[in-house]
Amino acid sequence: MSSMAPAPAPATPQAQQQEELQFLHDRRYAFHGEIMMFALVAVFSVFICCVAVFPCVRRLRKQGNGEDSSNATEVSPPHNDDEMTTKFPSQL
Repeated sequence: MSSMAPAPAPATPQAQQQEELQFLHDRRYAFHGEIMMFALVAVFSVFICCVAVFPCVRRLRKQGNGEDSSNATEVSPPHNDDEMTTKFPSQL
């Protein structure tokens, strides 16, 4: 059979607590975690709202500008009669 190393003895609760305190200096760690979670959710929500709202606002502005410019004087492209153009039977 293969030889295996014996398992280490379990640490006492006081030893575990002292080890944890060495790594955790912030007494309000959980509260600060909640604040950080709220901040991240808020920033993500604002980002999603911006992604959803900005295209709608742009489209509405373009439609608004398009209606105003269509009511203004219309400029037609210059027509040159000297060039040979294709005329359809309905145009004759």
